[in-house]
Amino acid sequence: MVLGCLLLAGLCSWRGLGLVTGVLLAICYFSVYMNAMFALNNSTQLRVMTPTVDKYSPITHRLSVVEDVEIKRVSVLSNGTLKLDATLERAGWLPAQSLRLYWRDAPAAVRAGQHWRVNVKLTPLTSVQNQGGFNRQRHWLSQHIIAKGNVQSGQRLGDANSIRDAILARLKPAIAVQSHHGLLAALMLGQQQDISASQWQQLRHTGMAHLVAISGLHLGVVAFWSAWLLLALGKRCYANEQGWPQRVALVLAMLVTLAYAWLSGMGLPAQRALVMLVIFVILSLLQRYSSPWERWLYALFVVLLIDPLASLSAGLWLSFVAVAAILMTVAQLPAIKPNVSRSQRLIAMVQGFWAVQWRLTLVLSGLQLFLFDGISVSSIVMNALMVPWFSLVVIPLGLLALVSLLVQWPLTSPWLGLLELTNVSLQPFVGLLQTSDLYSGWWPVPLAWQLPLLLAMLALLLAYLGRGFWRAATVVLLLPILALVPSSSPLWRVEVLDVGQGTAVAIVNHPRVMIYDSGAAFGDFSYAETEIIPWLQAQGLSLELLVISHKDNDHAGGAKALMKAYPQAQLVTNLAWPQAQPCHQASGRWHGVSLEYLWPPQAMTGNNGSCVLRLSIGKVRVLLSGDIEAQAEQSLVAAYGQDALRADVLVVPHHGSLTSSSADFIAAVEPKWVVYTAGFNNVYGFPKPEVFARYQAIGSAQYISGEQGQLSISLDDNQIAVRGFRQHSSPFWYNAVFGFGDSQDVQ
Repeated sequence: MVLGCLLLAGLCSWRGLGLVTGVLLAICYFSVYMNAMFALNNSTQLRVMTPTVDKYSPITHRLSVVEDVEIKRVSVLSNGTLKLDATLERAGWLPAQSLRLYWRDAPAAVRAGQHWRVNVKLTPLTSVQNQGGFNRQRHWLSQHIIAKGNVQSGQRLGDANSIRDAILARLKPAIAVQSHHGLLAALMLGQQQDISASQWQQLRHTGMAHLVAISGLHLGVVAFWSAWLLLALGKRCYANEQGWPQRVALVLAMLVTLAYAWLSGMGLPAQRALVMLVIFVILSLLQRYSSPWERWLYALFVVLLIDPLASLSAGLWLSFVAVAAILMTVAQLPAIKPNVSRSQRLIAMVQGFWAVQWRLTLVLSGLQLFLFDGISVSSIVMNALMVPWFSLVVIPLGLLALVSLLVQWPLTSPWLGLLELTNVSLQPFVGLLQTSDLYSGWWPVPLAWQLPLLLAMLALLLAYLGRGFWRAATVVLLLPILALVPSSSPLWRVEVLDVGQGTAVAIVNHPRVMIYDSGAAFGDFSYAETEIIPWLQAQGLSLELLVISHKDNDHAGGAKALMKAYPQAQLVTNLAWPQAQPCHQASGRWHGVSLEYLWPPQAMTGNNGSCVLRLSIGKVRVLLSGDIEAQAEQSLVAAYGQDALRADVLVVPHHGSLTSSSADFIAAVEPKWVVYTAGFNNVYGFPKPEVFARYQAIGSAQYISGEQGQLSISLDDNQIAVRGFRQHSSPFWYNAVFGFGDSQDVQ
């Protein structure tokens, strides 16, 4: 490997092979980096697995290990369980490796900064995968989280006892007495745990969460004001034609910014911003000419060299694209003449600020659309107001208040005037946040609209910047909008959503959809809110009919969230819910599809009371069986006989448990395609190998939602095709199924 890299490096002198050499070196480097990242210990490696169809190969990886960790973040879930982000303590040069841990009945003394030896039961970072849903795997990998697990027991090895912890302990009491103490602690110390859940929701709805997470904006503002103040002081005290006051000011400003980032905990966004700042300062000190674009490319190269996984982070691209938009705008602004009046200078500065702001808003809105499947309309206005306010007022005041408190370290009763002024400066921000309770302004954009909208934004920008022919040529970018014209004969499809150990099946005829079961809900968490509703919005669908098979949480847990989001939807269930139509009275037609509720003949409790629904879409039959067990299966076979139960597609009863899928039932249904709604690595071991073998014996093609992700079953001219999210819709490496294997290379 090393010899190959050296030989390839030697080819760099051949310009024709420079690009190829760079790509090959990048692949080699990434391979070595990821092998180091995924090494849990000397004998265990996180590996990419390949789920198979029609062959039983369940991935059941659970690993009990004892690890020494440093706790980085602590939060408390609604049920009292601690959620911890902990960094593995490794010897030698290795990429940072983190675990997402959950600790039920944890000791009260668990705090960030402590070192623990924990006995933890780890599971791979594999998570649910659906179109439009939040991609947890990509997010976790960007944060260097390589596994998750439950802590069984732990022994505290000691506190960090660092200078930073001592400073935080000294400053927190002064901040805690302020009315906006949670926001102040986040801005000044990088401590976000005191921000309330309601405020976090407001921050997400308004698109202003980045303002309270120390990142490039904050470090850039600190560096700018520090350099400006030091440069002004240096020029006044030591006028020098050699320019050394400028160089000293740059170095000192970099050190001030480094101290601020260190005090905030040196998160990944702060590290990336520091790399950009250090490169800028080094190139300035070397007095080597480099254009702003060269410095931008150098910074991006070094950031990705240090942390290749940063490319999976939305924050990286938001930061670098924002800087690129600013550079592009500033390059086109006319220079302010030195002999103009103050009023003209002020007008020119306001015009320049507006030019930067509207271009930045347009570019980041397009990127936000691509990254988050929607645009926050309110965030455009609020960021236009609050980014300058934070840059000019809040962050400088917070920095001065921080310095003031540190200078007064020996005093038992320090003066808090600057801290109180910073607290007051947050009031307009808090007032805007509270408007999100009335109007969030989030506009989800269906996937089909995203590319045309992005191209339309690009056409608008190029039409403004271009001249002559190139301005007229931007009309070509608007042609993809023609693809949005609806088809005269929309196709039917069945979507089996990945909601972990639970069921949610959608029958789609765009823009209409009916859903059978709604996944689970646990406390404040609901798969309906995190997966089903985002999927509906991404597809541009409107829920018309919701069927809940029975009361088990993994089937009915998300019903309330769905009915709240779509109050016009018709509800069919045997549960005693308001305005619900019983299953055994709901057979009929829905937009040309035959709906036959085969079971139960009357409302019943338990798994055998599940509503069994058969849909006839053209010549294709789909059977949705809930959690029925062998007793109900036998009753169905007795009531309908062999031929009447036939179905092409079967969502297997009770997720593939041994209590269901009896031989007589399988012979009567005789499905060609079988889907198990079973979560990845579930504790029940579903689907059971015996059940898998029964369907395999009749030649059924078998799929597991927890392994393939969302399953799209298209019904085109009565032809059936099945596509899995991981293998077909989004076949990127970070969406793969991860498992634990031996210490071989990652495949």
